[in-house]
Amino acid sequence: MALYHFSAQMISRSTGRSAVAAIAYRSGQEITDERTGIVHDYTRKGGVVHCEILAPDGAPAWVCDRAELWNAVEGAEKRKDAQLAREVEISLPRELSREDRANLVSGFVQEHFVSRGMVADIAIHEPIARDGECQPHAHVMLTTRQLSPEGFGGKAREWNDRAALEQWREGWAGHVNRALERAGHEQRVDHRSLEAQRAAALGVANDNTRPEQEQAQARERADQLDREPLPTVSLAVIEMERRGIQTARGDQLREVQARNAERASLRQQLREVGHQLAEVSRELAAMARDAVVSAVDRVTKTFVKPAPAKPVPALSAEQREAQRLERMTADELRAEIKAATPPPVAEVVQRDPAMVKLNGELAAVTGQLDRAGLAKRAVKDWREAHSARAAMYDRGISIGTDELQKLVQAQAALDLEAKAAEVRKAALESSVKRLQADLASQVELSQEAFWKHRARMDAALKLKEERERFDRMVREARAPDTDRERRTGKVMKVDEKYVWQDIGGYEAVKHDRARFGAEVPTVGERVTVQYNKGAMTVKRDLDRSLSKDRGVGR
Repeated sequence: MALYHFSAQMISRSTGRSAVAAIAYRSGQEITDERTGIVHDYTRKGGVVHCEILAPDGAPAWVCDRAELWNAVEGAEKRKDAQLAREVEISLPRELSREDRANLVSGFVQEHFVSRGMVADIAIHEPIARDGECQPHAHVMLTTRQLSPEGFGGKAREWNDRAALEQWREGWAGHVNRALERAGHEQRVDHRSLEAQRAAALGVANDNTRPEQEQAQARERADQLDREPLPTVSLAVIEMERRGIQTARGDQLREVQARNAERASLRQQLREVGHQLAEVSRELAAMARDAVVSAVDRVTKTFVKPAPAKPVPALSAEQREAQRLERMTADELRAEIKAATPPPVAEVVQRDPAMVKLNGELAAVTGQLDRAGLAKRAVKDWREAHSARAAMYDRGISIGTDELQKLVQAQAALDLEAKAAEVRKAALESSVKRLQADLASQVELSQEAFWKHRARMDAALKLKEERERFDRMVREARAPDTDRERRTGKVMKVDEKYVWQDIGGYEAVKHDRARFGAEVPTVGERVTVQYNKGAMTVKRDLDRSLSKDRGVGR
């Protein structure tokens, strides 16, 4: 696949470098430095496949002579810390032919550098990469001063602008992609960082206005970009590793590759869990719908008289579910909503095994940092408690300072661990944030079907509650007159707990004695009962006491 690399650096005398030496090495030629008299011979250097010099219009002819050009650059600079030239290193696509790569570099350099007044010296190399294939790249050395027919003038400070560098980086990506398209290749490069590319892909994946296929492709692209950038490895390191010599840079590359592989494995596990959750949700929904349909069919066959056979359109799953919700009471629907609601997304994310593992590692790293802080505090406390002996220790006198020496040694060891722990902690915190975002996205995706169904259930519940409230108001408005009657009758029987009342000679009502208070009526005594919306009040009618033989009024 096509890779993007674009780096720029200054060749300066302050670092002991020479523009003549640099261009002799990059072009594989022999050039004499007229300022120092040193001959730089790199004619035996292999891998140089193309060299050329591009100059702006109206430039003197001598700038096309490599030795004369760069000796003139050296001669124009007088300071011992002078910036002699700017070097741009760019990787070239393997997918292009050697001629196409040379044309690609020339076109880019002409548009972005030479057109602004710089003289550009291009050297294209094709060394062998660590995978055994060629690693085509180009070195472009650029002048830093304005050029006139008389020679070099003042420094062009605007060429050092950070915005210009970003423009060059973006322009190189555009040139490479157009060249790949012309050659019929689908690969493309991007000048942005991995983090910026992943953020853009997630934005497309979460945009519900886009087609599902485009969202899925963007989600897959975001997963591929969720990795650490690989460190740059020089050709010398590659050659040493190829000979079996282990290097620190090689170890760093292998560690990053291992972490990226572990991250890809976790991402695959998350994807599988998400698919399983979605499948289980679909199966449960299908089972629930089938159970409802089966119950409806049984009830229909048992209690409903079959109608004359005629074609009946089959109900869709959504229509059957709507009918089931319609048949439920408000209390039943509330209970189902409460039982089916999944736990919060944050809770599911924190319980995930991958998140638990990362949080455990983060806690362990934090513990290392805490121990380093305690060791530092112990040294400080000892010095405050034994200031005289601490001063002797600082002057190199070790009498009575063995304890301080042990504390200092322990602090130094823990400080070394703490430095590594801080780097590890930052990496873990970044991994935790990314994993939380991925898990939350997976859980929300798996719960999306439920929340859509939950919205329909909430709407049905609200409608049922409104209906119940309306029915209750109607019942109260249509309450019969008997609910507001006063009924008077005589006491027929009194025992230890109840009083029986005869109303109209045809209805007997039993009341608790406690309703009459301390004075319980006697047999034959007249009492009054008042009904008001289902509530009943009983009291003695002392003013209209009747004899046992007078009957009962109403």
